[in-house]
Parts: sequence; structure tokens; C-alpha cells
Amino acid sequence: MFLPGGLCLQTHVALLLTWIHEPDTFVEEETLEANLAKRDKAELIALIKKMLDHAPELEDLLHIQALGEATKTQRIAPEAIERQVHLAMTGGSREWGESYEIAQRLNEIVAVGADYAAREDWQNAAIVYATTAQAILGDYESVYDDEGETLEPVGNCITGLGECLAHIEDPGAREDILRALLAVYRWDMNFGGIGVSDEVPSIFQTQLTPQEKSTVPGWVRELLASSRSHKHDFHENWQQQHYGGLLLGLEADTLDDEAYLRLCRETGRIHDLVERLLKLNRVEEAAQVAESSSDYEVLTLADRFVAHQQDTVILRLIRRRAINSQDSRLKVWLKDYAVAHHCPEEALTLAEELFWTGPSVEGYRELQKLAVPLKQWDALRAKTLARLEQDARYGHLLVELHLSENAVEQAIQAFNQAEKNKAPVWGGYDYTAPLSIRVARAAEKDFPGEAVELYMHAVFSLIQARGRENYAAAAQHLLRVRELYKRLGDPGRFTSLMQNLRDSNRSLRALKEELDKAGL
Repeated sequence: MFLPGGLCLQTHVALLLTWIHEPDTFVEEETLEANLAKRDKAELIALIKKMLDHAPELEDLLHIQALGEATKTQRIAPEAIERQVHLAMTGGSREWGESYEIAQRLNEIVAVGADYAAREDWQNAAIVYATTAQAILGDYESVYDDEGETLEPVGNCITGLGECLAHIEDPGAREDILRALLAVYRWDMNFGGIGVSDEVPSIFQTQLTPQEKSTVPGWVRELLASSRSHKHDFHENWQQQHYGGLLLGLEADTLDDEAYLRLCRETGRIHDLVERLLKLNRVEEAAQVAESSSDYEVLTLADRFVAHQQDTVILRLIRRRAINSQDSRLKVWLKDYAVAHHCPEEALTLAEELFWTGPSVEGYRELQKLAVPLKQWDALRAKTLARLEQDARYGHLLVELHLSENAVEQAIQAFNQAEKNKAPVWGGYDYTAPLSIRVARAAEKDFPGEAVELYMHAVFSLIQARGRENYAAAAQHLLRVRELYKRLGDPGRFTSLMQNLRDSNRSLRALKEELDKAGL
């Protein structure tokens, strides 16, 4: 008998007896802590040097550890932190997956800040956090950050800076933190808003002193001015809106109505602008803003008008836009509004217009849902199907509609007609093969002969497409065909069909194997 570890039972017994009778013959292995504790400084230095010879990358840990050795009366040199961040960011190979390792090394530096915070040395913690965040962003384009992992430590730094603000009272130290946070926000805006600074606005709104509430907005306005150019492109407009939003959050309680509205206009904050105008009952001005906005922006503003009981204003605008606009969402909004406000006739009219902009099963079902209560469905259904039948583009859609209504015979006829007309694939996807199978399954009970033809249509398509998976699928359909021929009382015909199928595809070895596997 053998036990785990490769030792037999007799060996275990012998070791146990020796332990009982001669315990001094066993030497207890020292723990790592005990081994290091008994060594003097010179021995430890020599040991560390040997370790660095084997793993030179461990030297970074010594430098990072040294960053955490300042006392409360000392200040860490930001240059030392920047050097360690730069080494972590640029020492890699710019390969996929590298960002995870970089993030781990950077978080070791961030942890130094957390250690200072744990010792309530908030100023040194803030120096670590602020310097690390800005150094990471400064070197960010030098790394291959496949999943944004390198920016995670920046988020940790922002959270840490918010905690430091809650404990630091020195105005100079607080200003350094606030400027660092704003620098991260600016970087994020310049980089396209990837979310790294999402926490900054809430920190500003909750952590500023009364004095800072009067100075920080000035810094933001400087950024706002510097972001303006003569191009007025999408990115610049986007930046202006975000800086404007930051200012509104900082000054919401101090701006009078006119200053608030002016800031909204200057920064393109049309939603805030319309909301304030409506609250002030300046409806005509709000309508002018909506009038000058894009179709998409009008849709995002519409619910604000409704919330302020200004339905008539926005309805008039959207109805006028919907006449010539290519954006079908305008009519969708009008239709949904009509449904919500119990205007079924208007809702049905709009639903029908929307259906013909892009016929679909879902649109057909909505027509039915709206028409039935009005007792108009039978006539509308007949008119809709007749119009679809006149356009070969909708051949396969007709099949889907008949299947959805369990009208099997009409589905068979529509499918055959669509194949005869070589109808384009509906909706841009290849529904042909699975559609024929769904019609075949629906036809098995009452139309077994037609089901056989539909299954064989799919079988031939799959074989022509080649590939073992297609052959396996074809074999499964052939099993259904065999059962149907049995029901039709003509199993011999299936035997003949299989012989012809094998003879005409002798070169397809994989097909033969799949047929054999299926017992065909």
C-alpha cells in the first residue's frame, strides 16, 4: 500500500516510531522570519545583493519602499515618485497583456500613498497620489493599454486625493490637490472623455471650502477659454459642454438666472438651458432653443416640455419636423405620445407610416395591437398583406408573417413564390435555410408532402455549402424526411432518394460519413 507523497505504509510507520523514540534526530526547519531575524545588517545586505543578482527587477521594490520612509515633518520629493512611475510605464515591451503588469507595478506606488494615509500623514499621501496620477497620464501614450488597465491606478489616486482633502486644512496643500484633480479632468477631456476623471466633479461639489468655491470656478473658466478655437468641431463642442457642466455644478447656488442661462448658452448646455427657461415660464425662448436644435436633440428635449405641461409647443415642433425628416424616431415619439395620451387613431396612423419605412414582423404586430381595439384589423391586415405581395423584396417577410399567424398553407405558398421570384434575403440576413425548415416543421402535420419538399430544399442548400457541420445538419433533416415518407406510406421512395443523393455526391467523403453516422 502506498500513501500520498510516494511513501509506503511501512516507511510512515518507521518514521513515526523514530519520532517517538529518537526525537532529537529530527531537525526542525526555521521559518523565514526566524532565519532573517538572526542575521546581522551586513549579512542581510549581502543576501539582498544576491537576490538582486538573481532578480534585478526587485530593485524597484527597494526604491518604492524608500518612498514610504518620510516622517510627518518631511516631504517626499515628487521627482522620486515620477522616476518610479516612469520606470514602471516604459520598462515593458509594448505587447498585448503588458498593461496588467504595469498596473500592478503602479498600484505598488499608489499603496505607498495609502500607507501614509493609514498613518494619518495626509500631506505626504496627497503628494504620492497627485504625483503618481499626473505622471501616469504624462506617460500614458507610451504603453499598449489594451483594456484600460493602466488607468485604474489613476482612479485609485483620485479617490485617495478626495480622502486627503477631507483631512487637510492647509490652504497651500489643498490647492495642490485641487489643481492636480483639475489636471486629471483636463487630460480626460482632451483624451475624449474615457471616464478616468468621473469622480472629480463630485469631489469638487462636496469637499470645497467657501473660499475654494470662489476660486476653483476661475480655474475652470481658464480651461474653458483655452479649449476654444475657431474650428468649433464636435470634440471642442463636447469639451465646452463638459466644462460648462462642471461650472454649473460648482456655481449652481451662486449664479442668478441670467448668469446661469448665459453660461448654458456659451457652453452649449441646451438641456440645462431649456430646463431653466421652462422653470422660469419663458416658454417661447425654450421653444426657440428647441427649434434651432437637431432632430436628435429635439427628441431629448421633448420630455422636458411635457414635464412642464408644454405639450402643445413640442408637439407642434416635432410634427412639423417629422414631415420631411429622415429620422424616424420623431414619428416613433409622436406615436408613443399618442398611445400614452389615448389618441388611438393617431397612434395607428403613425404606426402604419412607420411600418412602411421598414416593414418588419414587430411593426406588423404593433399594427395589429393598435387596430384590433378600433375594429380595423381585418381590413388593415388584408390591405397590408396585399401591398407586401406586390413587392418581391418582401417575399420572405410574408412567410414570417404567415408563420406568426399559424397560417401554414399561406406560408408554404409565400415561401415557394419567394423562391420562384428569387426574393432578396429579408433584413440583410440569410434567413433562407432556417426559414424553409421552420415552414417545413409547421407543415408536417397537415401538409407532409410539402414539408418533404421544403426539407429537401434545405438539404440541397446545405450540401452545396459544403462542410462537415452542414452535412451533419442535412442528415438530421433527412431523418425527418424518412419519417414523413413512412407516414405517406411510401418508404421505398425515400430509399430511392437516398441512393440518388449518395450517387450524385460520391466525391464528398465527409457527407458519406455523416449519413452513415445518422443511420442513413
